[in-house]
Amino acid sequence: MKKNFTLFLTFFFLIFCLSACNEYKSITSATKVSHLAGNPFMYQLSKSILKNTKNFMADNDIKMSGGKLNLLTPLASVFTQGDQINTYKQMLREEYQVPVKKLDLGFSKLRTMKDLIMFIAKNGRSFDLYKSSSFI
Repeated sequence: MKKNFTLFLTFFFLIFCLSACNEYKSITSATKVSHLAGNPFMYQLSKSILKNTKNFMADNDIKMSGGKLNLLTPLASVFTQGDQINTYKQMLREEYQVPVKKLDLGFSKLRTMKDLIMFIAKNGRSFDLYKSSSFI
């Protein structure tokens, strides 16, 4: 009986520790990239898109108005001119193979980086998430 009780306590402690370690959050409720660690695809995709966006901004001398680039960053604060948006859409087409028509129709509806990540996850065709950007 004592052996069963000890086994039960060990099992209870293990379940308690594992459930408290990392709470899964979907992309719709995530506010930081680290919240997506429970979903490896969305986690890696969001890191890739944010990294490529930062590189794109640096290569094109784009200064973001306020703060750091994250999931909740409004796209309007990153891209203020039409030529910046067109060049950025070209980069997305090349990196993630998003169809031209879908990107042109859907981009105007996107408000934040999180919306962009969800859009690319749904419409992208190529996800080589472990390579660096080849777009210059």
